[in-house]
Amino acid sequence: MRTYLLWMIVFALMVYAWRSWFVSTCGLILLSVVMQRRDFPSYLMGINGLNAWNLLLLATLVPAFVQIAGGQRKIDVPRSVIILFGTFSFMIFVAYARTATDLGALAVDVRHSFIGFTGDFLINRVKFVLPAALLFVGCRTRAQIRLAGITILLAATCYATLVIKTVPISTIFSESKSEFMRYRHRIDRDIGLMAIDMSMLFAGSCWAIVCFVVLAVKRKLHKVVMLGVASLVFLALLLCHSRGSYVGFAAASFVLVCARWRKAIILFPIGIAAIFTFFPAVPARLGMGLAEQDVSGHSTQNWEEITAGRTTDLWPAAVEQIGREPVFGIGAYASLRPEVRGKWQEIGTAPFHPHNAYLELLLDMGIVGFIPVMCFYGGVFVMTLRLFMSKGDGLAAAIGGMGLANITVLLVTALGAQSFYPTQSTMLHWCSWALALRVSVSLSIAQRARAMQGRALRAKVTRVRPQPWTPGIQTPEASHRGMGA
Repeated sequence: MRTYLLWMIVFALMVYAWRSWFVSTCGLILLSVVMQRRDFPSYLMGINGLNAWNLLLLATLVPAFVQIAGGQRKIDVPRSVIILFGTFSFMIFVAYARTATDLGALAVDVRHSFIGFTGDFLINRVKFVLPAALLFVGCRTRAQIRLAGITILLAATCYATLVIKTVPISTIFSESKSEFMRYRHRIDRDIGLMAIDMSMLFAGSCWAIVCFVVLAVKRKLHKVVMLGVASLVFLALLLCHSRGSYVGFAAASFVLVCARWRKAIILFPIGIAAIFTFFPAVPARLGMGLAEQDVSGHSTQNWEEITAGRTTDLWPAAVEQIGREPVFGIGAYASLRPEVRGKWQEIGTAPFHPHNAYLELLLDMGIVGFIPVMCFYGGVFVMTLRLFMSKGDGLAAAIGGMGLANITVLLVTALGAQSFYPTQSTMLHWCSWALALRVSVSLSIAQRARAMQGRALRAKVTRVRPQPWTPGIQTPEASHRGMGA
């Protein structure tokens, strides 16, 4: 029954896209919440990739392209963004092409066919950015910008609801590792995203909701409701038990407070003390491996436990391979190549990712690709920071705060996991950045329009001043008065 209802909603959005593909894009964003669930229809007529989400994306792109091609919609992307994002996209394609021409170099047990590799690495990167591009082109009014922002926050809230339904709330009050670790795999199994991905999403979304409450929402009832939603998302963050996202949340808190609410920085110690007091699982999770007893009874630090094998097993092998190909890297899915994967297998592990997004970029693209990608994300950080610090428009500042929180959390959590490639777990991030870019462009256009109107008004009211009188020279006014006498 739920499947039939899903197809009815998808079909309605596909048809409505010809009337307003912006609304269908918002529906597409919300639909992404359930696209990885086990009961979500993954195939249609046995065709790989032909599912409800992809069909709705295609049905939304067609009318959008028709309007853009017909000149009804203008793609007014700033030149700097075109250069940064274009370089980023080009480096992804280069990494793809290097591996696509040498698929046999991948480990035998995970070797992809050309079609499968293209769909997994290239097409999936593109399709998770397309909703963000549609938001940028489609948002033209203040109401549409507000609706897009609420849609992004609503999608994060739906994710939070699913996590709360999956993991018992009692786990955040327990200091036992086994008590909460055994539920983490259920998030991936039942929702479709890993706990570290979900927690990263919640860490940014929680502050995004707070920014809307403080800066954009006027009615008290709406403020109370959204604060309740923020509490729900924060609870889901705690239930994921991800140390990286805890640190990412703290980093986002520090950046946002220092950028706009500096007086509130005094509340940091109080907030940390309250979290550690009321949620014992948080300090227990953060303190794993910091004070273990060795055989002699002395307290020692177990870095294998603290970093989950990253500093002891995964990162050294990745850094060794980066040192061999530091300039250009070795292509996409470098972690699946024998020279990297073989090192990990020697120490008893064989992951598909170095558990560090920075190392992943260096492995795949080298320094040549690493620098432009970091420049792109640095540009996103600067853009959202400026928008968040802007005065006079609360909605614009709230959109900037949402994007700033997401980019800060991503840059911090990327140290222990995540990926700088577009993925489903970062799709809402890309949507928030595209929305922030649209607001920035709209504000720039409005400022230029006001400046032009001001210049035109000054030119209209300016009078030609009379020439100063000089002895022996009669001004026209004086000559006229003399003839009239």
